[in-house]
Amino acid sequence: TKNLPKNILVDLHFHHYNPEVFRKQIEESIGKYSKYVIMPFDHPGMEKILGLIPRDKLLVIDWNIHSETADNLLYQDFGQSVFDGLEDLCHLLGKYREFVFLYPEFTNHPMESVQFFEKFCLKNNIKYSVLNDSSNFDVRAGVAYFSVSDRMLGRFLEQCREKKLEPGRDTGILSYNETPMKKFIYKGITVISTDFQMMGRKAAEFVSNDISMQICVPTKVYVRESL
Repeated sequence: TKNLPKNILVDLHFHHYNPEVFRKQIEESIGKYSKYVIMPFDHPGMEKILGLIPRDKLLVIDWNIHSETADNLLYQDFGQSVFDGLEDLCHLLGKYREFVFLYPEFTNHPMESVQFFEKFCLKNNIKYSVLNDSSNFDVRAGVAYFSVSDRMLGRFLEQCREKKLEPGRDTGILSYNETPMKKFIYKGITVISTDFQMMGRKAAEFVSNDISMQICVPTKVYVRESL
């Protein structure tokens, strides 16, 4: 919204990954807006719902899924970009005896990241595991963690404080998605993240101009002291 002209008004709706909420929001919005910027999610009814929106007025952002009904895409890569980011961090991960992907039962993060995490570990002969049950999460010394949930990141930091483990020395954490606070928490959290500022700028270009776009937003690694 910061990149939009002042004469453009924006309504923001949250679907909370609920298909019925999403369907109702879209059905009630048809014809009310000149452009639609939608972040979809993995559900079999998604494509039919998106099909209600005129193709030239729809921009699918963040996740390139169920995008067959859209001419315009502005997305991040949850697979190969994760692999490439982990390769950049390989020299830091070598300090740890095991690498654990925290993929809790409440996350909506694409499973594709887990597949490329496993591919990276196998290529580099790194002992690894994937933790799906958050109730079994127990931070261990000598182990690095990759979290796609900020809730799990909070639990990691809480356990480190209780067990007197120093992130980046006794144990390590890599987080997905940059936020303003991650550069300050515990001397800084190492992050793999797409460029959300660029995504915002490009989405604003779509809204304010009659242009089409097919853009994969680059993913970056922010190295800090947590790993």
